[in-house]
This record gives sequence, structure tokens and C-alpha cells, in this order.
Amino acid sequence: NAIELACGCFKAKPKPQEISNLEQEGEVGRLLPKPAETNSQLGALSKQDDFQYGWLVLSAAYLLPATLWVALEVIEKYFIEGLDDPTEKWSFRLPFLGTSKLRVCCMGLHFICGSVLTLSGVWQVLPYSKRPELRWSHRLVGRIFVLCAVLTALGGFTFIAQQTMLAGGYPMTVSFCIYGLSVVLCAVLAYWKAIQKDLESHRRWGLRAFAMGIASFEYRVFLYAGIKFGFTVSTEQNCEPLADGSVPFFRDQYYNQFIAWFFFVGNWVFVESYLRASNSKLQQAILWIFIVLATIMMILYTYWGIERLTASD
Repeated sequence: NAIELACGCFKAKPKPQEISNLEQEGEVGRLLPKPAETNSQLGALSKQDDFQYGWLVLSAAYLLPATLWVALEVIEKYFIEGLDDPTEKWSFRLPFLGTSKLRVCCMGLHFICGSVLTLSGVWQVLPYSKRPELRWSHRLVGRIFVLCAVLTALGGFTFIAQQTMLAGGYPMTVSFCIYGLSVVLCAVLAYWKAIQKDLESHRRWGLRAFAMGIASFEYRVFLYAGIKFGFTVSTEQNCEPLADGSVPFFRDQYYNQFIAWFFFVGNWVFVESYLRASNSKLQQAILWIFIVLATIMMILYTYWGIERLTASD
């Protein structure tokens, strides 16, 4: 039996007396069954190491423009400049956003917690957060991420219940609802798997939660890129809200309707491809192409943002 256990032929747990003997020889850690000993799990863990530099590059390129967007387009626009008159200033392009105290509270909660969600997930996917001396921060930020995911969805769904239809019409309303549920689902399951000590499943759901968490900012990147490249019209056109609460700019432009789904469905496709990819060079190349393209888009958005700031000054 000892020979079979040492060869890994069986996954049975050694008897207490065997464990005592093995501890004296320093072998117990090697022979006790571990969740990551199957070939598929070992492959997933090796892929995590292979792609850690890709995640690092993508995270670095993402963090700067995302932080600028949160600071300038959310905190400054809605809370510093707009909080004195939300009825007028919050509803400039998005109809009825601040027309009642309940709507202001719902969207204020959505904005604040959504901003934390947008930025905090980056730390979770970086290899540094898993170091033993920093693991406490990974757990703390993870709990904050889950809480913000639930509160962001709560604020958003409560607003939709009052609004009944978002600016892009019913297609956008449905897609944003599905997206909100996806964020909560991935975040809660990542936390649940961590509690169960199923670290491989936790890693997988954590990556899905990260991909969903950054998708909201990606929607803004796609929207602005569409304007710059001519895929859609400028925000100065067709932005007058209609009586039903829809806005022609979001409702009638095909590109804008497309990205209302693609911003999170595309992330789903990417992260599932990443988690299921073998170590073949072709599949790795496909994933690296996505990472490079996403990084280029983030750099362009940063450039466009600085350009806008310079022009406004």
C-alpha cells in the first residue's frame, strides 16, 4: 500500500499510523491527496503561470484610463459638479437620471459601488496579491468586490424598476439586466468557492468576475472608439431624450445597439476561451492577440481622454 500511495496510483487518504510515520520522514505533504493533482487542474495552474505577464500588461494598460474615467466622468461630473442640481445635471444625456430623490440615491449607490468594482478587480488577478504576505489584501479586496457587485446591481435594478426602459430602448434594458446579474453571479460564486476551499474553482469564477467587472468601463471605450472611428455619430447628435425615456443616439444606431451586448458577451467569450484553452501555441496566440488588442484600445482611450482634457482647457 505504501508503494502504491507513493506512486500516486490511488487517492485514498493514508491511515493515521501511516501519516505519523510519513511525517517523521517529511513525506506526508507529498502523499496526501490535493485538489490540484488531476491533469486538468495542473494544466489550468500552469496556464495561470504562462499568462501572468499577459494579465499584468492588460491590467497596467487598463488601470490608468479606468481611473481617469472614474475620477472625471463619474466622481467629478455627478458628485462634485452635479450633486447641487441632479435633476438638471444628471439628466443631461441620460433621461430622468436625477429627477427624484429615490432615483438619485439608487444611481448614486450604483455609481459609487460601480466605480470601486471597476478598479478593485485588477488587484485580484495580479500574481502579487496571492503572495503569502499579501494574501490578507486579496481576501479583503475580494470581499469588498463582492459587496460592491451586489450593491451596484441593487442600485441599478431599482432605478430600472422606476424607469422601465433605459436610453437604448428595451434591447439595452434587457442586456444591462443580464449583465448586472452576471456580475453578481460570478462575484458570489467566486466568494463561495473560496469559503469552500475549492481554490481552482475560486480562481476560475474570480477571473469571470474580473472580466465582468471591467466590462462597464469597456462599454465606454467601445462607445468612444466608435465615435472616433466613425462607426457611430457624435454624441452631439440625436441625444435629445424622447417622451418614452429612450435616446435616438443609443436606440437607433446599429453600432451602439451592438456594443450594448458585446461589451460583456465578448468578455464572457474571452474568459471562457482562456479557461478552456490547452497549451497549444495556436490557442495561446489567439489569447495573446486579444490581450494586445485590448491593451491598444486602452492606450488609445487614454490618449483620447488626455486630448479631450487638453481641448477643454
